[in-house]
Amino acid sequence: MAQLYSEAEWRARMAAEAAGPPPPPPDRMWMRETAIGCGPDKPARKRQSRRKSLAEAIASSLIGFGISVAVQAYIFPFFGVHVALSTNIALVLIFTVVSIVRSYCVRRFFEWIG
Repeated sequence: MAQLYSEAEWRARMAAEAAGPPPPPPDRMWMRETAIGCGPDKPARKRQSRRKSLAEAIASSLIGFGISVAVQAYIFPFFGVHVALSTNIALVLIFTVVSIVRSYCVRRFFEWIG
């Protein structure tokens, strides 16, 4: 038995059939390769360059350098450690270099894994 449609219903059905099936959902892996964090609820973000990773690591460590010199100059005497300011700065400088290398490597690792 044939189904009867009004003219408006018939036109709507014909338009839907002419348009074809709806497009498939986007491929999540393709989106991951083109933009990190891309999705319907997250805006895309660009990857950080090696130069910016290094600049961030250096800036963070230099801030830590100043804080460490001040804190060590204040805290060391409470533990019976008395060092000259130049020795304190040398110690902090060594730890700062290690911190820059560590921060850079961690940042690049997390950029690599996405």
